[in-house]
Amino acid sequence: MSSILRTLVARDDNNDVDCESVNAQCALSDSFYGYFPSLAANTVFLVLFIFMWIAHGGQGIYYRSWSTFAAMNLGCLCEVLGYIGRLMMHHNPYNLNGVYLFGQDVSSLKPINYIYIFIFCDLVSLALQGAGGGLASVAAQNNDDMATGDNTQLAGLVFQVASLALFAICCAEYAWRVWRNPAASARVPTVFSQNKNLKAKAL
Repeated sequence: MSSILRTLVARDDNNDVDCESVNAQCALSDSFYGYFPSLAANTVFLVLFIFMWIAHGGQGIYYRSWSTFAAMNLGCLCEVLGYIGRLMMHHNPYNLNGVYLFGQDVSSLKPINYIYIFIFCDLVSLALQGAGGGLASVAAQNNDDMATGDNTQLAGLVFQVASLALFAICCAEYAWRVWRNPAASARVPTVFSQNKNLKAKAL
């Protein structure tokens, strides 16, 4: 995570050097991950998540569990896209086509701001839930009222749901901007063509 933050800050602050590959001016440690993502490991995880995606889809249809079907398939889809992005960066960790698929110029916020905002939201929600669990546990051991701990955990959950809803709104807004932007829309076939080629190579 620190390497991601460092890289994005460097890309925003050091616009005089536009790093596109590892060279004398662009060190590997300053790339998005700070290392070359493993081809073997990421291919294995990509294939596993594709199989889990298919399995969860089949289970959801067979048992008619539509909420679980939607949640698990969406989760597997996100994992598959994430590992495709990592595979795209195997030979060149400065290749951010797997991260900024349609161009950061389309976004209403800088990429670094998304990280700052939503990682902060995650930390707050986890802190509230952890603190609430601790308070409830102590209260239970002392035979005291657990309302404070329970309410703190609930506040953490509510905050997490709200931040996820905000993230979904940001994703929808970004998709709308891509759709409305001719240059970004023109990159859509290229992006999906690259992803299909990577899937074929992985399988």
